[in-house]
Amino acid sequence: MSGAEPPLRLALLCRGGHGGSTVAATELAAALCRRGHRVDLFVQEALGRPPARPALGLSILAVGSEPRALVDAALTRAGRRGYDALHAHYARPLAECATAIADRSLALGPRPRTLVTLHGTDLTGVLGPSAPLGSGARLAAALGRVDEVTCVGEDLASRLHALPGERVRVSVIHGGIDLETWRPGQRQEGPELVHVSTIRPLKRVPALVEAFATAWRGCARPPLRLRIVGEGPELELARAVAGDRGLTDSVIFEGAIPATPDLYRGARAVVSWSREESFGLSLLEGLACGVPVIAPQLGGPAELVGTSSAGSLVADAAALTEAIARAASPPSTTLRRAARSRAERFPIESTARRYEELYRQKVPL
Repeated sequence: MSGAEPPLRLALLCRGGHGGSTVAATELAAALCRRGHRVDLFVQEALGRPPARPALGLSILAVGSEPRALVDAALTRAGRRGYDALHAHYARPLAECATAIADRSLALGPRPRTLVTLHGTDLTGVLGPSAPLGSGARLAAALGRVDEVTCVGEDLASRLHALPGERVRVSVIHGGIDLETWRPGQRQEGPELVHVSTIRPLKRVPALVEAFATAWRGCARPPLRLRIVGEGPELELARAVAGDRGLTDSVIFEGAIPATPDLYRGARAVVSWSREESFGLSLLEGLACGVPVIAPQLGGPAELVGTSSAGSLVADAAALTEAIARAASPPSTTLRRAARSRAERFPIESTARRYEELYRQKVPL
């Protein structure tokens, strides 16, 4: 932050829990505070994971799932000073909440700038034949009322044209990571692959377990474990697949524990098999710890890995199985360095600077 510019007072809105959009909002809020701003982070559910590093000036407020409660809490917290910008992380209903807070803040002074960041399923969930009737139009209307729309990846931005009505203008700002916290280190445990997600159909965790089983078919004991972190509606199905394949000792279900650098350090690879992935925060965390990734050749993973040697991008289940089998051999020092080097392209400080520029733009009349 330039010494000539005053610090900002900001409100960030997120869903809470362990999801990637909440982790992204939390780390952005902390990075903004380290740049001298004051940030109130409003969460609808309990925060599943605190910031990687404490940040002076950050207040975290759990307000419940009711949108009206969030709006009222933010207005009360704002007081007479008000906010300079309101930033919703996830589209609906948080975009409407940001707009309502801004509109009701006019009695206090200038209207704060409003932003919404799309993280993936908040857009893709309203597209396609199975989406609730009218959900695309409602999302388009919500986005049309905020001052700035951003999203976490180029692939996600390209899907906005499918929304009805006037085309939404969007800026792509990739998520970032605190490279001081997420870095290589030593961890002495057995060889393993690591998967972190909310275990729902989109993430295809049962299919990942099946691919792991196929890779080691005929082995009395696989040469590495698959550690799965997270909870969700397909957790029991994934457990059942592991049990049916005789892998209860080799597929470890950790539950919804907070991801830490030690979770990744020493792993052979971080693996994902999502049907869609707009960014891939757990993949970036692994890369930052010097761990290569195995991920689908689409969207966010393709943007994270690029043309580097930091991971294996796979197109189908057969290629996934082959990549898992190759992971039995420890990654070379060169491969681990390539992973870290790729992560260094996504520092959270750069993400914070770009958003700070958007927060300071004048609200159009």
